Amino acid sequence: MEQLISTSIIVGFGWIAFAVVMVLWLRHIMANSGTKTSMQVAQKENERLEQERNRLYLEKESLQRELMAAKEQLAAVTTQKAAYENAREQLEQTFQALASKALHGQAETFLKLASERLDKKTTEAK
Repeated sequence: MEQLISTSIIVGFGWIAFAVVMVLWLRHIMANSGTKTSMQVAQKENERLEQERNRLYLEKESLQRELMAAKEQLAAVTTQKAAYENAREQLEQTFQALASKALHGQAETFLKLASERLDKKTTEAK
């Protein structure tokens, strides 16, 4: 998305540059042309190009705002992802500790029971 926005901004700047070149070209034509019709056509074209330049400028500003909003969203998502990852790691560590504790408790119970049965069988065997 960021690349699309950047491309749109570059295209916008290209149109602005084109409009400036056209304005300069039309001014040159107006300076070299003495007829009233050419002057009127050039003025109309100049107005049209000025409007297009203004439109492109507004579009560029809008795209820049969208880019900033997208960057803010990306930062928020990155922060949220880090928080989720931290919580996942804590849960994993807690689960491992609980599983280890449970296994250790079961092993102790098993060994105690085995020892008691062995003692009983040893006593019976005597």
